Amino acid sequence: MEVAISRLNQTLTQQFETWRQRSLQTHWRIVYLDGVHFSIRHGDKADATIILTALGVDPTGNKEVLARLSVR
Repeated sequence: MEVAISRLNQTLTQQFETWRQRSLQTHWRIVYLDGVHFSIRHGDKADATIILTALGVDPTGNKEVLARLSVR
């Protein structure tokens, strides 16, 4: 089971890096910026994480996630 999870994690990491390094358009009609705050408890400790997202809308109305960032 651990081997399968490790392989899945590696595959997802590779796919995410490919997505993150892709070329973006030069013009966006609208850019949305949003963030969500999570507090995750690990035993007696709490870990705060913020996920920031940028979403672009091109001149024809197509939406694309431009960036995602996790901040601790």
